Amino acid sequence: MGRVYYKESVQLSARKFWRFIPVFMGLIITAEIVLNKSVRLNFTVITSVLALVSVALLLSYLINKVRLKLKITSKGIQYKMVPFLRRKRMLKWKDIAACSVIQSPTYNTADRRLITNIIERKITLTGNNGISVLTKSGERYLIGSKNPEKLKKVLVFALRSQKNP
Repeated sequence: MGRVYYKESVQLSARKFWRFIPVFMGLIITAEIVLNKSVRLNFTVITSVLALVSVALLLSYLINKVRLKLKITSKGIQYKMVPFLRRKRMLKWKDIAACSVIQSPTYNTADRRLITNIIERKITLTGNNGISVLTKSGERYLIGSKNPEKLKKVLVFALRSQKNP
């Protein structure tokens, strides 16, 4: 195992999702009342609300399970995105042709880079913030990070240590 220069784990949070559950429940109850033209709660309304709560619980569970782990070592760049990529993937330094840190602005802009790099594999939970990697075989990767400034310093150090072992 090589020396670890940088280690990061990014996880999605379903806290914001829970804010919309009362709104959805209210919409379903209102739709049932309007469609059935009755004001009382019946079996259909209760079943719809229970189904909505069950779906919301399942979605929040799945959202909380999504996690991206990134590690930069002396051997290369390691990443794993649970539950989509079960195994760790490694991009070795000898297979990497170009590597750079990308940090998008907080607002949305039209960028030529977004149009030209549609074919790249995006492994990210943080938008277009992270490492852009081009391998010698021509594959492009975007591996997300929530701390691009620190990642830039570590990447420069890791690339320098690869040139001067």
